[in-house]
Amino acid sequence: MKVKDILSYFDIDSNDEKDILSVSDNSSTKKINWIYFNLSSKEHAKEYIEEAKRNAAYLIISIHNIDGVIYCKNLKQNLNRFLIDFYKFERKFKLIGITGTNGKSSLSNFLKQSLLLNNNKVKNVVCVKEDNSYKANNTTPDSFKLFEIFKKANRQKLDFLIVEISSIGINEGRVNSINFDYLFLTNISSDHLDYHKSLKEYVKTKIEYIETSNAIKFIDNNIDKNIIKNDKYINVDYNITLKNGKHTLFINNKIINNNLIFKTNLINLSFCYYFLKEIKVKNYKQILSKIHPYKGRLDIVNYNPLIVIDYAHTASSFENIINECKILFNKKLILVFGSGGDRDISKRKEYAEIANKYHAYSIVTMDNPRTEKPDKIIEDITLYLENYEVIESRKLAIKRGIDLLDSNKMLLILGKGNEDFILMNGIKLYHNDYIEVEKCLAKRI
Repeated sequence: MKVKDILSYFDIDSNDEKDILSVSDNSSTKKINWIYFNLSSKEHAKEYIEEAKRNAAYLIISIHNIDGVIYCKNLKQNLNRFLIDFYKFERKFKLIGITGTNGKSSLSNFLKQSLLLNNNKVKNVVCVKEDNSYKANNTTPDSFKLFEIFKKANRQKLDFLIVEISSIGINEGRVNSINFDYLFLTNISSDHLDYHKSLKEYVKTKIEYIETSNAIKFIDNNIDKNIIKNDKYINVDYNITLKNGKHTLFINNKIINNNLIFKTNLINLSFCYYFLKEIKVKNYKQILSKIHPYKGRLDIVNYNPLIVIDYAHTASSFENIINECKILFNKKLILVFGSGGDRDISKRKEYAEIANKYHAYSIVTMDNPRTEKPDKIIEDITLYLENYEVIESRKLAIKRGIDLLDSNKMLLILGKGNEDFILMNGIKLYHNDYIEVEKCLAKRI
């Protein structure tokens, strides 16, 4: 493709007839006649641009207005459209997208389990280690990473690929020009307010994306339909009852047999029910009965003493898991949790108020402080907390939580799920909640 034709995708006029053989967002690329797309943070942009120049990039296009490069304000928004044409990409698999505030990863895993049990070739895109998956750094990968995954899915002859769609991913154009076959909207509550600035803008981002898509859409019946103008969707309707400490799932007044305990998982199972019916899977009942919990989400890792690990990192998911555990197990709650740095700080107060509401004993610790000081994040939480202690080391906080357990108490370890690291000052420090629990329980025997 000629330079002038490439630049036209980004509304830039050019008469350059040079043929470009390769494009990349990796400044260390070493190819002939290639273009470097600089999508990095402004902090590192100059460093990467200089590296691309050393590697003989014919042209550099950047989202930052820097001397010596072509500045393109709408680069991210139009990148997918360009990549589809540049690679002459033709998708050979069905593409499933999942958006919503909570439950995206669990539903992605449940849908994958369902399709594998139906003997389909399927993978999903994940941020943590998981079988039958493609690893990415973001919930919704950037355009170059996403097309790398798409090409792999074609080569591996997948039947389905599942991608989680974050509000930030939508806003930054990562899923622009990509036609999903199926879209799921799990729920909408407050999240990413550090990015969107208001709940109204956050909701608008999600809803406008859903409404403008031509995909077959599945939307939870409990979402306020007044915010959804397009009525062409499959209504995921279910009823969950609680009796003698056990949830039962009803769809169309019929019991759906399953091995799941938590209500949130049963809601995800309901989405699977409607999806399997839509794609005309005959043995859907047997498949649903075999779905198991997703590691790191609503996961009971030990029964005696009772320990649950969950990824909860929004106020709504934080309260959901605490409320469910209180109802199902009727034990005194011990919580181990923190809050992410460089993110919406309003969560910190909300976490504290929720812990107070359920009369939990809290051990406040490190989550992913990123560039913030851990003790400042902890202070923001404990300012509103009533019954707590502070142990900055997450490893020691988990040990303390387990040491406090007896038959009348249960431990909830919240915020990181099955992640293998703590993000701190640009460094990934190895840590896994599951491994720390295993170590502590082994010493306790």
